[in-house]
Amino acid sequence: MRRRAATGKWSMRPWRALPLCLYSREKKVLRDFERLLPELEIDDSVWRGAYELARKARSGGVSIPATDLLIAACAQHHDADLEHSDSDFTQLEKL
Repeated sequence: MRRRAATGKWSMRPWRALPLCLYSREKKVLRDFERLLPELEIDDSVWRGAYELARKARSGGVSIPATDLLIAACAQHHDADLEHSDSDFTQLEKL
């Protein structure tokens, strides 16, 4: 994540790029993702959403990594589709 000094908000773009850097061997793929995927701000309401998702998950007996909670809350806040193949996100969808 990158903190923007002027706004005090966080950005999802670096988080989004990290897995691609780890798994992609082609720089063109990384450039295409960087160009096509939006940068979503993480403000106080996103953090509150992550806390609420954590509360719901724990009350349902589910343990979700904090990073997944934050990503899901950010997507919900910005009304963004979340493409995944991760069972943690599937569990969050059921809450």
